[in-house]
Amino acid sequence: MERIYNTFTVSIFFNCDLELFTATVNQIKLKKIKEGKIDVLKTMPSIRDYFDPPCGGAHFPKFSFWVNPNYDRCVFFISNYEDGLSTLCNVIHHRIRGIWVMCTFSNVLRVEYPSFKFHYSDSNYNNRDILAYKEDRWIFYEQGTPLAFENTDYYKNKFIKKRLNNEIIEEYLLKLGINLCDIDSEVGQCMTYVQNAW
Repeated sequence: MERIYNTFTVSIFFNCDLELFTATVNQIKLKKIKEGKIDVLKTMPSIRDYFDPPCGGAHFPKFSFWVNPNYDRCVFFISNYEDGLSTLCNVIHHRIRGIWVMCTFSNVLRVEYPSFKFHYSDSNYNNRDILAYKEDRWIFYEQGTPLAFENTDYYKNKFIKKRLNNEIIEEYLLKLGINLCDIDSEVGQCMTYVQNAW
């Protein structure tokens, strides 16, 4: 994956296959699909198309998900929404269980208000959230029990903007067996959903 984004959000669903994931999404979006308000394509645009999504929700949702043969029973999910379509992802997770991880990355050199997020929810829906973001000042927030692979010493840094960043999130993903740089290196099968009407 190229690192040419200002902001980027990706979700990873562990212990899931594409068939189950697709069936779940189709069930959730059934009404809009039947009404012709969502086009379902068995293709995926470049991940670059999902970089730097517009702020707010005044545009039609578009999202893609795919499997990579290098990652057994993992489904990767991206969208054109700044929040990564977190509500949809949460509904999917509650239906398929497994583990859901959502991460937000920012380029601090090019974004006025960078945001970093690491969300982890297990098969029992126990949540762990870590956030660092800038408004008028840097804010750090965490909720839930720290996970075994976390380095909680990071969160004690006197510089709040260094408590969570792209490098730390990528480190945590590596500990989960995911190398962010190659999640789209081999796209096995993929699906794209494009909404065209409300």
